[in-house]
Amino acid sequence: MCIVSVVVVAIALFGCSRSPTTVDEVIERHTKAMGGRAAIEAIQSIEFDLHIADPKFEVDGTYFAARPGKMRIDVNAGGERVFTEAFDGQKGGNRKAKALRRRWRQRKRPQRCGTELSYLENCLACTN
Repeated sequence: MCIVSVVVVAIALFGCSRSPTTVDEVIERHTKAMGGRAAIEAIQSIEFDLHIADPKFEVDGTYFAARPGKMRIDVNAGGERVFTEAFDGQKGGNRKAKALRRRWRQRKRPQRCGTELSYLENCLACTN
């Protein structure tokens, strides 16, 4: 048992003798892990599911971005959308819960907000 402790301490002390990693090294390693620069540049859209935890609240969201320069984020609390923000490459907008609830009642059914690029072309229709 004593030998194991000595080995663990030796690894901790001498195994970490590398110089600190620079930002450029992190970017280089990440680019390589993702398949290289060409593979990253070939990506036309991304989507992330988010969970945001704050001391006063927790919400879930979906962030979608597409080239060139388009994005949308929908934030949900308790299964209900409470905030949406979008940018279609030229103009942006956002809506909070009150406006979203009003639009929900006017439609009599929720608008399905997809993540296709063609949908993003008109993403502000869902937030205006």
